[in-house]
Amino acid sequence: MLPRAGVLSALAAAGGLTEFAGKEAIFVLRPGNPPKRVRFRYEALAHGEGRSGAFRLKDGDTVVVE
Repeated sequence: MLPRAGVLSALAAAGGLTEFAGKEAIFVLRPGNPPKRVRFRYEALAHGEGRSGAFRLKDGDTVVVE
């Protein structure tokens, strides 16, 4: 994974979304005190809408697709 990669890059590196993936339920779990759970929509990521395109992953982040 490239340093400071975005969520869309992480999804692509993992092989993309399956047919069962929830395109409205993509989350980044970021450890901390308190830990954070940031929600994304695939369409917003794909089109760089809002802050989705500017969000960068940090060491320790986990990307979850429900």
